Amino acid sequence: MQMLFAFGDCSHYVVTTDGSVRGMYYANGLRHVKMSSSAHFPHDVRWYNRAEWAEDPWVSESDHFAGNFYAMLYGENGCSVATHIRGKNEHGGANVYIRPGTGYWNAFS
Repeated sequence: MQMLFAFGDCSHYVVTTDGSVRGMYYANGLRHVKMSSSAHFPHDVRWYNRAEWAEDPWVSESDHFAGNFYAMLYGENGCSVATHIRGKNEHGGANVYIRPGTGYWNAFS
């Protein structure tokens, strides 16, 4: 299954799989991304999905602690850390799309 995480205006996005996001716990773990708004080719980024943190998993366009305030696309449980929600708040919210299959999303210009 593929997952597309995107800001409401689609200025920032990540295409990945459910296996990269969930299914196991990891902290600063390398997770595979099919493509993103910053890299239109497969690559790995560092994310978090820790059992003891209700806001996990965190899905971002670049490494979690890369310092890009607009990189954080998804976090659970209504987390309100200012640096993590700034991009979402300034770009029309965030959306998650899910589809079965393994082909690439191609609706981006």
